[in-house]
Amino acid sequence: MAGSSSLKAQIDSMSAVIDWQTVGSAFKDFWDSTYALEVLNTGRLTSRFRNWGQLLRFIALTASAVVTGLAGFQGDIVRVSTAAAGIIAVVATGSASVFRADQRVAANRTTQQALLAEGWRFVAGAGDYPGGPNQPNTTKFVANIENILDTYVANYVKNVDGTTNASS
Repeated sequence: MAGSSSLKAQIDSMSAVIDWQTVGSAFKDFWDSTYALEVLNTGRLTSRFRNWGQLLRFIALTASAVVTGLAGFQGDIVRVSTAAAGIIAVVATGSASVFRADQRVAANRTTQQALLAEGWRFVAGAGDYPGGPNQPNTTKFVANIENILDTYVANYVKNVDGTTNASS
């Protein structure tokens, strides 16, 4: 399965199959500077935003538990503590939404998996790549990777950077 080993190990495994003399130095440059870099980048961003989203939700959950636990008590300190925990819960919950952590994870993870699948199809000679890594297939591969990256940017702009519209 494509996700069963580290991204770097998968890229290295794919690279080991490619005869770089056959595909040429320009494709090697594309592979290193665009393909491999984007696979690693989307993996890093997926982890980063998933971790931030989980941390914010954990803080919100903990603060909500504090509010619930203090609800039955009385006194000024309890009221202030309850209010502070409530504010923390609201801010932490809102932050995950405002910064769109889930949308960032989805955009990066989807792109990462699309890039990996395309790379494996290329080296296996499957789909658009009969004969595997050869000069004619490199052109198709580059075009397909560019399409995946164009889709990534469009989805990111739409779902992460885009403004929210009540009528949408």
